[in-house]
Amino acid sequence: MVDAAALFLVGFVSLVGQIVLLRELTVAFFGIELIYLIALGVWLLASAIGRSPAAVAGPLRPAGPEPSFYSFRSASRSAFSSFGRAARFSEASRRLPPLPLQMAALIIALAPAGIISGLLFRLAAGVSAGKGGTLAGAYGIESAGALAGGLLVTICLRWGLQNVPLALGSGLIAAGAALLLPAEGGRFLRRGIALTVATLAAVLLWYAGPLDRWMTALNHPGLLDSRDSPYGRVTVRELAGQVSVFIDDALAFETEGPEAELFAHLACLQHPNPKRILVIGGTIDGTLRELLRHGPARIDAVELDRTLIATAQRHLPDEVRASLRNPACHLIMADPRRFLKESSGSYDLILIAMPEPASGRSNRFYTREFFADCAARLRHGGIVAVRLPAAENFWTPAMINRTASIRRALSSIFPETLVLPGRRR
Repeated sequence: MVDAAALFLVGFVSLVGQIVLLRELTVAFFGIELIYLIALGVWLLASAIGRSPAAVAGPLRPAGPEPSFYSFRSASRSAFSSFGRAARFSEASRRLPPLPLQMAALIIALAPAGIISGLLFRLAAGVSAGKGGTLAGAYGIESAGALAGGLLVTICLRWGLQNVPLALGSGLIAAGAALLLPAEGGRFLRRGIALTVATLAAVLLWYAGPLDRWMTALNHPGLLDSRDSPYGRVTVRELAGQVSVFIDDALAFETEGPEAELFAHLACLQHPNPKRILVIGGTIDGTLRELLRHGPARIDAVELDRTLIATAQRHLPDEVRASLRNPACHLIMADPRRFLKESSGSYDLILIAMPEPASGRSNRFYTREFFADCAARLRHGGIVAVRLPAAENFWTPAMINRTASIRRALSSIFPETLVLPGRRR
């Protein structure tokens, strides 16, 4: 049973650690999902290195599972997840550095933990082999542990557990395993190391909230709140009276800018009498407040992330919070794409107020297919309005290509399109 428990714990702590590190790196890379493909490749390569014969100087053999490695695995996960939290790229400009520096940070965060996970599997599989087990069986037990770890993380994310206590909690489990598993030599020293790491993890877990806030505040002066959700990390800060909301450290909304007024009024003025309005996103940046000035009979505001609304709402200006309570406004928590397909309502005006299409999560709201779903919900003479960050003077090739692509998608669905110049178009 000891060999099965060791293999199960290897799979469990490895998958939980992988998810914790990937979530931290996602924030460090401002929510760009491409990082998942590269990071998973680095993790698999590092794990393969740890499982190779060279890692333990010889072929698979019945060696002990080395509880000290569980202790080191626990400490390394917390250390490298903290590195991921600290590896923010250019706080002032919010721009990614050169690719080699990005890859170096990613490898530093993932490779050591991946190598340790692979090495732990090899050592635990050695115990199983010494008792007549097979390599296929070892993989099966490890996979069962990984499945349990994945289910646990899913439940934790569903119920709002932060990434930091998740990292420390799983690290405590790994260190605790080192106390329970047998050791062949130096038992007292290894038990002492395991007990020290477990105690440290337990103390840090007790102070996980303040620790999480302190690490987040390093990159967000004026921090008001920060919460992890299944969709990303929502961070709210206030500087000089302006409340800014970040999703995976990428700026999503701010309260003192003119974007909400420009977007809402320019869109409404294109329609003679917008009575029914659909807003996709933009619930917390003041767009609803400005739309209410045009006297619509009903505004449906669709948001995907409950945590975003709950975290940001209590820090918004009074007039923005009042607009959310207005009888004409109806907040709907749903996937906007599913809402458009399943809803039977029709609208005079649809405003797509989602963050700019800089990631796979936001790109899906600027495609030909999504615009077609919007067109299916328009009344006769209805209008779809989209806003994009742009520039009044110099346009980069990437900005030109992105804007041209979205305009072509719009033109393929709607008979008329109008592009208004400015910082937002």
